[in-house]
Amino acid sequence: MSRRGNALAKLTTFGRKGGAGPTTGLVSSTYRIRFPDGTSVQKRAFRAIQPEAIAYIYEHGGKWYCAGVYDTPADKMRGYLTAPAERVL
Repeated sequence: MSRRGNALAKLTTFGRKGGAGPTTGLVSSTYRIRFPDGTSVQKRAFRAIQPEAIAYIYEHGGKWYCAGVYDTPADKMRGYLTAPAERVL
């Protein structure tokens, strides 16, 4: 427990909502994505497990974001730009 102002806030770990959730029991992989401006980010993905994958990226307000990482082309992401993603862990 930690104190924020006058209220106590419970410190929780990601995915611990009674043991039920969309990612419960799934294995995640971490990927490194390099954006067109040269910056990079690491993104955890539950659907991609190959050493090389496709990252769907976009720019908003001058900053780059990754919308998702997939093994195979995803039809629902066809409006995004793509970049190679390399598995880190």
